[in-house]
Amino acid sequence: MNGVRLSRAVGFRRMCWSALLLGALSGCNDETSICTAGGASAADYQLSPSGEVVAVVDPVLFDKVFDWQDSGTPAGSQNFECLVNYFTQRYSNDVDMLLVVLNISRADFLERSTRRVVSNFTVTQRVFDSGIGLQSIPLSSQVGGAALRSFSFFGVREGIEAGPALHELAHNWAAYLDGPESLLAQVSASPVAHWGFTSVGGALGGWDPQTLEPLAVDRFRVCSPSPFERFSPAGYANDNIPYAPLELYLMGLIPADEVPPIEVAINPVVSSSDGQCSEIYADGMETVTIDEIVADNGARVPAAEEAPTQFQLGVMLISDHYLDEQEWQYYEEALLCLEASGSCGRLVEGVTSIAGQQPIFIPLSFYEATGGRAELQFEQLEELPSSESTNSTDSGTLKQSRRRGSGEWQVVECPLNEQPADDGGESCSAG
Repeated sequence: MNGVRLSRAVGFRRMCWSALLLGALSGCNDETSICTAGGASAADYQLSPSGEVVAVVDPVLFDKVFDWQDSGTPAGSQNFECLVNYFTQRYSNDVDMLLVVLNISRADFLERSTRRVVSNFTVTQRVFDSGIGLQSIPLSSQVGGAALRSFSFFGVREGIEAGPALHELAHNWAAYLDGPESLLAQVSASPVAHWGFTSVGGALGGWDPQTLEPLAVDRFRVCSPSPFERFSPAGYANDNIPYAPLELYLMGLIPADEVPPIEVAINPVVSSSDGQCSEIYADGMETVTIDEIVADNGARVPAAEEAPTQFQLGVMLISDHYLDEQEWQYYEEALLCLEASGSCGRLVEGVTSIAGQQPIFIPLSFYEATGGRAELQFEQLEELPSSESTNSTDSGTLKQSRRRGSGEWQVVECPLNEQPADDGGESCSAG
């Protein structure tokens, strides 16, 4: 692992998250919250050279999140409320989505992990669209800025480079439909909010609709839309699958008449899998049309002509060490790829493959995955003025990374109300 792991014994200002934010954030006093680490979590903060990423540097917090992930303990919304509120109240209160990433490589995670399963999840905070369902999905308590739709957690850093970033972003709109009944049975099956055994064939699951092959009255062959992954009812991890027409409709990017009929398996069970394809048993297929979806869920509002097509994202890392230049470069290249208006043209290692090895492929940008209909922009972060932040104290210090005029990268420690000066040294200024 790059960087220097921080000592828990020396070199820190130590404070409870609730003390840091003056007790204003819900969840901080919950013994199950990651915002509590024995009553005193040692937290420092580091901004990336581009200013697009903030790292919470806290080995206690890092270990707590790692242990939760490794134990398989569900990490609900309350466990991240402090971090989400901290970001939106201190750095940006107008992001649409927040990505929270545990700063560890997959290789390091697997070497250290006992469970060897990476967790990724999205928690919906606010719904600005109607006609997309959500009636059967309980929303979490609303935290973060008024614009925040959701926050997503990635258990290893590759999540935002190779996937499942596109999968998690799709959860801002899908798959929460409340009908028709056969489709509801699939999206409400465990794990909820995925397309299940259907021909949707998008980031959130389902088979490629062109591959459905009847083998018998109750037996069918279906294949994944990704050449790198097996068919999965729960969605796909690699960022190389374009969003399906139904997903684009729910995102407000295409009109209803561009969504083809969907085949839904009734009482399906996987019989066998062979590479990209699977054989399933089912009591038949039921065809669901977009008109039936609209009848059960209402029309999508705002419609495609009026729905937003640009989304602001924030990125927060949970790290046990200060990041060096090489690590920051990794994240900034990953974000450039995700927000590219076209192909990023960058080969990466994927999350899974049908061969059980890491596939090499070029990930899609969000723009490409939407067929050029929408794009992401990562927020340029600046610490909000004290009048806009719940943190009104000037005590403590903030680790900030800056590139000097010479191109040299260094970390400068400044009081919370100051920033590194532009004189090339290590002085701070209130400007």
